[in-house]
This record gives sequence, structure tokens and C-alpha cells, in this order.
Amino acid sequence: MNKLIKNRFSGFIKKNKLKRVKRKALLLILISVIVFLVVKALIVTFYAALILAVLIATFILYRKIKKN
Repeated sequence: MNKLIKNRFSGFIKKNKLKRVKRKALLLILISVIVFLVVKALIVTFYAALILAVLIATFILYRKIKKN
């Protein structure tokens, strides 16, 4: 009888550990996805700013050349 209770209890502990591990894994995946999206957004905004700067510079140069 005592052995049966021990087996059930150890099974319960194992299940809890598994749940905790799953939760940690999900959290890690979630964090990594968020970080990836943030980095991607930063890269996109950087490139957009770069393109905008180039367009503005070419526009200003075009106007200066046109004046001359």
C-alpha cells in the first residue's frame, strides 16, 4: 500500500516538473519571438530612414542643380 502511494506521488511530482519545464520552454520561445520581432522592426525602420535620407538628399541636390 505504501509503495503504491509513493509511486503515485512520484508520478505527480514528475508531471508537475514537466509542466514547469513546458512553461519555461514556452516562455523562452515567446521571449525569443518578441526579441526577433523587435530586432526586425528596428532593421526595417533603419532601412526606411536610410532610404528617406537618400531621397531627401537627392531631392535637395536636384533642386540645387536645377537652380544653377
